[in-house]
Amino acid sequence: MTDFDRIREYYKNFDEDNRLNNDNSGKLEYEMTMKSLNKYLPKTGVILDLGGATGVYSFPLAQKGYKVYLADLSP
Repeated sequence: MTDFDRIREYYKNFDEDNRLNNDNSGKLEYEMTMKSLNKYLPKTGVILDLGGATGVYSFPLAQKGYKVYLADLSP
């Protein structure tokens, strides 16, 4: 089994869609990350979200008008 296979196997049984909503630490992570992104990103542009999983950050950024590309090992 390769490292990529191990990662895929891990995420098969992991609720990535709700990871940042399940507890206060996840909610804090999301809020702090979005605050930093809003502060430091230019007003427009192209974003590459590597390891973006289900797009928890990609979708809100796309809704703000950024062109977002997401790449992840998981389907």
